[in-house]
Amino acid sequence: MVGKITFVFAGVIAVLLCAAGTDALKCYVCSSLTDANCADTFKADGINTQSDSSCTACQKIKAGDAVSRACGVGSDGCTEIEVLGVKTATCTCSSDLCNAAYHVTVSLAMILFGILATLL
Repeated sequence: MVGKITFVFAGVIAVLLCAAGTDALKCYVCSSLTDANCADTFKADGINTQSDSSCTACQKIKAGDAVSRACGVGSDGCTEIEVLGVKTATCTCSSDLCNAAYHVTVSLAMILFGILATLL
């Protein structure tokens, strides 16, 4: 019985992930160096968006106080590094306009996939 439930659960996850990848992803594209609305006190007013079929993720990059938002590639999550004393954080997410958030969060599909991987 557990095997059947796991198989069905895996099927549902696969459908969710495939369905999410069929449309072009839409992301905010801006830099706080040229538009104050792009900073961490994000305001969508006047911010450009990009919808591109080659875009697999939206990204938000913060280096010091400068913030950049763009279309990119990668998997959901955040990484932080320090280069020459400047703290840089890159967050990647995979839903439309998700790079507006102060902290980019992991999608529900990724959480469910992680649970499934743990159970197997």
